[in-house]
Amino acid sequence: IKYLGKGLIADAWCKEDGLIEGFFHESTPEGSIMGIQWHPEFFHHFPGKVIPPEPMLNHWLELCRTKRTMLEI
Repeated sequence: IKYLGKGLIADAWCKEDGLIEGFFHESTPEGSIMGIQWHPEFFHHFPGKVIPPEPMLNHWLELCRTKRTMLEI
C-alpha cells in the first residue's frame, strides 16, 4: 500500500521498500477495523522471516468475542 485513505493510520511497513503493510482506522485503535498485507502461505517456507499467524488471529477473535458480549448485554 502506498497511500492510505482518510482516517487510516499505518502501523507496519516493509523493511525493503517502505510500503505500508498494516493499518487501522483512527476510530478503532484497538484494531477492530484493520488491514494487513500478509501471506500465510509463506510462513512454512520462510521460518523466522514471516510472522506467525496466531497473534493476529487471536487478537481479532478476542475483539469479536468482546463485541459479541457487548451486544448481548
